[in-house]
Amino acid sequence: MDFINQMAESYGIKKAWFSDQAHFICYYVRLEEFELAHYFISMAYECNNKNDYVSYVYSKSLLNNGKKDKAEQILMDILKRNPDYKKARKELNLLYNG
Repeated sequence: MDFINQMAESYGIKKAWFSDQAHFICYYVRLEEFELAHYFISMAYECNNKNDYVSYVYSKSLLNNGKKDKAEQILMDILKRNPDYKKARKELNLLYNG
């Protein structure tokens, strides 16, 4: 975990959060560091793709990168696990209805 913190700091990330399930999300990334943010959230998703929040944020990052089909599948997976997850439902509605 120290390596991750050092790496995050080297990119100017002010705070990193770790869960007990070994996934992490880095935030307070400088606005111009979208590629780095995508890298970190994709790593978090690979470590724990059953976490609804991680999956949701990863789907948003995929949408920002033009990967609509993969984002759609992830949002649908979230709703299969948790039909009450409003953010995923809202994002899926925006995807379908513009």
